[in-house]
Amino acid sequence: MLSFYYRSSFRAALALFLSLACIQVSAAVFPIDLKREMKGIKVVATYRTVEIGSTVVLTLSNLDQRKAACKAAFDPKVEQRKTKSRQIEPGKSTSIHYSPGRKVNRLSIHVICKPA
Repeated sequence: MLSFYYRSSFRAALALFLSLACIQVSAAVFPIDLKREMKGIKVVATYRTVEIGSTVVLTLSNLDQRKAACKAAFDPKVEQRKTKSRQIEPGKSTSIHYSPGRKVNRLSIHVICKPA
């Protein structure tokens, strides 16, 4: 009876370990280059990847007293570049989500912000 308990708990622990290992392998693990061009305005640009898939979330925070106009170009090198624009009010933040259609080896993000 006791040996059955140890064998079943070992199998459950092994199954849990393997499933967690598969989740980590499927996570976005590719280098990201972030280039920032802030033309006379104080905007902070940061990014993070979502654990499942290849989704990247770019966060733009306007620290200036003026409204900011920002453009973000996502270039995965394996498919066409995508550009997204946002207007950010003073003291506010916005997020831009990007999910490539194919598996990505490297991603370049070029952010250009200027006063609106």
